[in-house]
Amino acid sequence: MVSIGREFSDCFKYLFSVRKNDKCAGFFNYIFNLAQSLKNERRSSLAKGFINLILSLQYFTEADEISFSNITAEFVQEYYEWLKRKGIANSSQ
Repeated sequence: MVSIGREFSDCFKYLFSVRKNDKCAGFFNYIFNLAQSLKNERRSSLAKGFINLILSLQYFTEADEISFSNITAEFVQEYYEWLKRKGIANSSQ
């Protein structure tokens, strides 16, 4: 998730100027739109990685969508622990 962090700047109203942006409707929606853009740029490997991130997070959260406000340090730590319990190796990136 860190690799896409810089892409969130449109969605932070307290750190950056507020802009109305449909891609901020939800975290999964935003990631999906980013993946579509990457696919259009013929960066399909990275796009597939983002789609896999969505699927993994949906499985973890048991939700179809989550808001950006749900992405906290505690959320990331819980997701990390969940991945470890599933036997998924640490990312090298």
